[in-house]
Amino acid sequence: MSFIDVPTPERRITGNASADELQACIRDLMRLFALPAIWNGRHPDAILSLFCETLESALALEVCYACARFLPSEPLTCVLRIRGAFVAADCPEWRWLEDSSARLHTGPPSMIDDTPIGALRMVSYDMGYFGEGTVCVASSDPAFPNATQALVLQAAVTLAASGLQSARLLREKDEASRAKDEFLAMLGHELRNPLAPIVTALNLIKLRGGGQLPREHQIIERQVDHLSQLVDDLLDISRVARGQVALRKERVELSDVVVKAVETASPLLEQRRHYLRMEVADSGLGVDADVSRLAQIVANLLTNAAKYTAPGGNIDIKAWRDGDQIRLSVKDSGMGIDADLLPQIFDLFLQGRTTIDRKAGGLGIGLSLVRTLAQLHGGAVSASSAGPGHGSEFIVTLPAVTSPELQGSRPAAEPRLLQAARSERVVVVDDNRDAAELVGEMLSAVGHDVSVAHDALQALSLIARVKPTVVVLDIGLPVMDGYELANRIREEFGELAPRLIAVTGYGLDQDRARSREVGIETHLVKPVDVEQLIAAVSAPLAS
Repeated sequence: MSFIDVPTPERRITGNASADELQACIRDLMRLFALPAIWNGRHPDAILSLFCETLESALALEVCYACARFLPSEPLTCVLRIRGAFVAADCPEWRWLEDSSARLHTGPPSMIDDTPIGALRMVSYDMGYFGEGTVCVASSDPAFPNATQALVLQAAVTLAASGLQSARLLREKDEASRAKDEFLAMLGHELRNPLAPIVTALNLIKLRGGGQLPREHQIIERQVDHLSQLVDDLLDISRVARGQVALRKERVELSDVVVKAVETASPLLEQRRHYLRMEVADSGLGVDADVSRLAQIVANLLTNAAKYTAPGGNIDIKAWRDGDQIRLSVKDSGMGIDADLLPQIFDLFLQGRTTIDRKAGGLGIGLSLVRTLAQLHGGAVSASSAGPGHGSEFIVTLPAVTSPELQGSRPAAEPRLLQAARSERVVVVDDNRDAAELVGEMLSAVGHDVSVAHDALQALSLIARVKPTVVVLDIGLPVMDGYELANRIREEFGELAPRLIAVTGYGLDQDRARSREVGIETHLVKPVDVEQLIAAVSAPLAS
């Protein structure tokens, strides 16, 4: 390995430092003091490289070597700078630096007589950074380091340890946040699996009872709907946190959105006998929005108002144009919000004071979703309250659109008959036996010929034997997942392959995209709506 003798940086602290040199060093140390703030978010290589450059600019150094283990799970990061240039830290000619850094950092400076650039005096410091951080510096000055240089070095090493720890803590915080998001996504999926057969069983009971449920089953249905909403909120907040919410915007009247939101929140409003008053014009309040997501914003605000307002209370919805913005207010006569809680009211998992019976319920997710979805629409949301016992008001602000090309109110869909248009041979594949059997019973009840399998290999054998026209499959199958099973079905049966319908707990956009890639024509998310599944199985044949 060859070395080019490049000009060294201006030397600052030497044996006989002048006042000007000391002031220059102080300025460099001021830069060094800023390092903990600017290191956050940087890669360990960049952190240590910046440290070596700054240290070299303040002292008469020939060599600066720094190494640290940024996270316990990561290897040591090592940086070597020689005469103003970076060199590979594992270069064999400088292996003695690595060996020296591994020894105890005490005692007088070491004299290294045989180096590629001549004799050097070296000092090393333990950064005290979780026990795995070292700095070794060397100079050709035979008096290195003098008392001033030693103080500068000790201060620099202490600052480096502080900066590394700050950056490490932020990295650990980010990783913990990412792990939390992944946990929420998996929790939502796992909760959907037991919900699916419960919903299917209720639909089957309703089907057999001519559309009616006994009172006990109506209670179960309401509670399952509530649990399903909680699961959906968990999945939504996970998608939002990972940037996986894509809006499908169109120009609509806000009144249409409010109607949808009121329909969603009406069971709770009716249960608590709230008086709902609306002042939303039918036209003139156009917005560019994802209708379902904007309706979710309003429904969450209505649900929040209903939970924190005593039975028989008042809830007002009002919307108006304010210049180039549309404002929507949801105001209630409920328990109000403490002044010290207002600044954090939209934070995730935050809730106001509740009684010991937790009648208000919830996970503290709804308002956080409201804020994030409003921001995704280019808007904002604010909260105000005169204090406990004086109600609260939430105002959503959205950009207004003036184009006349707005979507009108959509006519309500005609009720679908719970009866198949034609009989299909169907194979249901799900490792959850309850879910598989109940879906099979439901499809049989509307006229289909149904067989059930509980794993992919059993499904392939069954498909070869009964030659179904439709396969309803779960994605999260053991051994061979639903995507691989779909590929195998297409490969083995070619043009005679049945139509494929996924009924799964995986509902992200990438899950749907992957379903399309493997030939699954319909992707339904658990707990699936019975009418959706019947419609998908009975879809018209491709011409």
